[in-house]
Amino acid sequence: VRNLKNDIGEYTAKLLSSGVLTENQSEQTAGLLYVSNNIDRMTEYSQNVTEMVQKIYQTGKKLSSSAEKELEECYDTAHDLFDRAVDSVRYGDMNMAQQVLADKKKMRKAQKRFNKAHMARVKAGKCEASMTADFSAILYGLERIVDNSVNIAEETMDNIRFVELEPAQMEALSERGIPVPVPAQ
Repeated sequence: VRNLKNDIGEYTAKLLSSGVLTENQSEQTAGLLYVSNNIDRMTEYSQNVTEMVQKIYQTGKKLSSSAEKELEECYDTAHDLFDRAVDSVRYGDMNMAQQVLADKKKMRKAQKRFNKAHMARVKAGKCEASMTADFSAILYGLERIVDNSVNIAEETMDNIRFVELEPAQMEALSERGIPVPVPAQ
């Protein structure tokens, strides 16, 4: 993902410096670079969450089935919001973007509810107290992924869409040695 982000950044810089984009297309391209940066941040958070889960199991600890279900619910929410945020940019769907922003509250409420539930399990002896920081860190990482999804959806609200180039623009870019994607049929 990091290599892809770097390639996107380099390609975007070439597009912006080519002089063939309209002002609106330049704004769109800059917005898409912001989307790419948010995806890169999400990759870092995903890696942190994965490492945290691996650490738990490598040390011989085990999450309770309730904790696993709670984390799975948060993961599913984060995944769904990411998909909808990217689709909102892809299709320019303001309603979808607004729904992502509204649904962010679900994750915040779940994080608070699940941290309380974990503490109740610790008190009842169903979870180890030593796992509290790890459990909370996993929830926090998933919440940060949702925050980045919201940032992407907000780009839709700012009218950021995939840039459509005119045939003459594609030809001018190609002449400058900038590879131009072939439109989907």
